Amino acid sequence: YFAIALGMCIGIEPSKVKKLGLNIEIDSDIPVACGLGFSASFSSCLSALILILNEKIQPELFNSFYPLINRWALLFENFFHGKSSGMDNACSVYGGLIAYKKGSFKHVLCSDHFNKIKFLIIETGKKKSTALAVKTITNLRLKHQAIIENIFSTIGIVTESFVDVVENTEMKKEDFKKNIRTLLKVNQGCMVALDLDCHESNSISLICQKHGFVNKITGAGAGGVTFIMMCQEDSIEDYEALRKEISFNGYKNYEVQSTCAGIILK
Repeated sequence: YFAIALGMCIGIEPSKVKKLGLNIEIDSDIPVACGLGFSASFSSCLSALILILNEKIQPELFNSFYPLINRWALLFENFFHGKSSGMDNACSVYGGLIAYKKGSFKHVLCSDHFNKIKFLIIETGKKKSTALAVKTITNLRLKHQAIIENIFSTIGIVTESFVDVVENTEMKKEDFKKNIRTLLKVNQGCMVALDLDCHESNSISLICQKHGFVNKITGAGAGGVTFIMMCQEDSIEDYEALRKEISFNGYKNYEVQSTCAGIILK
């Protein structure tokens, strides 16, 4: 299947793949199939590798070939999900914070408030399926089209508002924290309304609320991971108490930075 995919995508014949003796090693710090974009990261790296082997891009000009890598990464993503939005692979290739809408995206110029945020990733322990989530939404939309479309419109407004807040360099720290938390809470509420939350995520939500934090399930929801954002003004004691209780309840968790580079060649 891999050889056939290469031939379909970028013209590498199965015989050439065999001649190359391709051996791919994967080292990942994130769990698979939980809403953190593992398939997109894999697709992006695989696309870059195959394009280099097929002499479609020059390693010394690697960064200038991001658009090409991204296009092929999307095609590989479709092998995993049937029809991918293209958002995850764009984030994997270009890095940073990206606002994505209907096939187009832009880099968000983040304020210092956002750049200093810590993200706490919490594993629900429940495996997710993007295909199943899509099926759930499709069925809901057939029965309640107007309601579902209004929920999606709300998610769109929340996203645009989030970008406005993140880019605002004049907003006070407390206002930034309050606005971000409100938007996350509304977005999470939309996921619940779309039946894309899960029991484990809901349990984590109750723990977060107890300690003054807001969590949001990632990806297509229905399992995988959820996250919280720790702002500069948050109490270290409250944050540590939150992590302690989450760990006590059996949920793995780890910190990540808010923005990082995309695909790189070493």
